[in-house]
Amino acid sequence: MNRMEQMGVSNVSKTSTIPGNIETQNGTAMEMQFEGDYVKQDIEFSLQIPEKGAETYSFSRVETSVRAVTGFWKAGGDFYLAGGAFPTEDISKQKRVPITAGHRQGIDAIISINLRFDPSQYKQQTQKLIGSVQ
Repeated sequence: MNRMEQMGVSNVSKTSTIPGNIETQNGTAMEMQFEGDYVKQDIEFSLQIPEKGAETYSFSRVETSVRAVTGFWKAGGDFYLAGGAFPTEDISKQKRVPITAGHRQGIDAIISINLRFDPSQYKQQTQKLIGSVQ
């Protein structure tokens, strides 16, 4: 939980504990899941527009929720902890910006951000990572 908060994730809470859920190279791990909120205040970008020059635009306050999946187990006299964190949803935003100047009006461009996250794939990959620890 502390590590998520150190990376800027807020409102972190434990959402589940599943004993014996992940098979590892040297034992069975208890899976723990945590969730929290991540907010990026501004994403800025520049666009070169004919007759206007470079214009800077921004998407303000991009939010997503973040899930961490961790595995904890004991093998012999050693304790192991492994895991990872990932967004729980895709981040997708659009912004309409004018790209004409002077006497030419009415032409806009649509700027899109779509990171195409697949949270179900990330959870499976994280569980596979935990299972590979020796």
